[in-house]
Amino acid sequence: MRFLSGLVVLVLGLGLGLSLGGCEHVQRLAMPQYQKNHPLGIFHLPSGDERVVYLTIDDGPSSLTGELLDLMGEFGATSTMFLHTDHITDEAILHRAIEAGHNLGHHMPADRDWSEDSEASVRTGFRESHCILVRFGEGYTGHFRPPLGIFNKATMLPSLEEAGMAGDKAYVMGSLAPWDAGGITEGSWGAANRFWARRYGGGLGKAVRPGDIVAFHDSAEARSLRTKNTLVSLRLFLETLEKRGLQARALPARTYRSDLCDTGENTLASPIADR
Repeated sequence: MRFLSGLVVLVLGLGLGLSLGGCEHVQRLAMPQYQKNHPLGIFHLPSGDERVVYLTIDDGPSSLTGELLDLMGEFGATSTMFLHTDHITDEAILHRAIEAGHNLGHHMPADRDWSEDSEASVRTGFRESHCILVRFGEGYTGHFRPPLGIFNKATMLPSLEEAGMAGDKAYVMGSLAPWDAGGITEGSWGAANRFWARRYGGGLGKAVRPGDIVAFHDSAEARSLRTKNTLVSLRLFLETLEKRGLQARALPARTYRSDLCDTGENTLASPIADR
C-alpha cells in the first residue's frame, strides 16, 4: 500500500511538474520517490564549482546532431552524449563533438527496454556498445545510462561490474524529469511543439541547481521531431543558465576496463590519439 501511494504521488507530481514546464517545487517533491527506486543511480554530482550544471543528451547520433553541436557551441556549453551505438552511421560527427569538448556515454545499442532481456543478452549488447565506444579513447567517459531509465539490477549490474563501471553508484540518471520534447514526438512541426518546448526549457533553466544532471534528447530519424523540439528547449535552457551565471558542462570521466575489447577486431587504436 505504501509503495502504491508513493507511486501515485510520483506520477501525479511529475505530471503536474511537466505540465508546468519543469516547475522546481513540484519536481523536487516528486523526485525523491523516484530516486528510492534507483539506489545505484547517480542523480546529482557536486563538482566543486558552484556554476556547473551537467548536461547530457540521449539517443543520438542523428542527422541533427550537428545542429545541436552548433547550438551548444554558441553558449560554450559541453555535454555527455549517451549514444545508441546502432545509430552511429558516420563517426566524423562524434570526432567533431569530442574535439569541441563533449564526451560520450553508454546507452546500449538500441533505444528499447532492455530490462526484460536475459543477463546473457544484456551482456552481448553491453559489450557491443562498450567496445565501439572504447575506440574513442578519452572521448568515452565510462558512464552508463539505462535506456528509458529502466534498470534491472539482476541482469544489468553484472555487465557493469565486468567492465569496471560499477562502484557505489553504477549508472547516471537525472536530477529532474527529462521532457525536453514537450511530449510531442510524432506528427507535424508546429506552434504547439515550440510552445511546450520553450515552456520546458525556460522552466528547467530556472529550476536547476549547481551539480544537477539534466537530460535532453537527440533521436534517430523516425523520431526526428523530438530533436527539433529539443533544439528549441535547449536554446532557452542555455539562455536561462547564462542569465543565472551557470554553465552547462559534460560529466567528468570515470574509470572503466578497455581490455574487454583487446581481442580480435576490437583491438583498435584510439582514433582520437591518432588524430
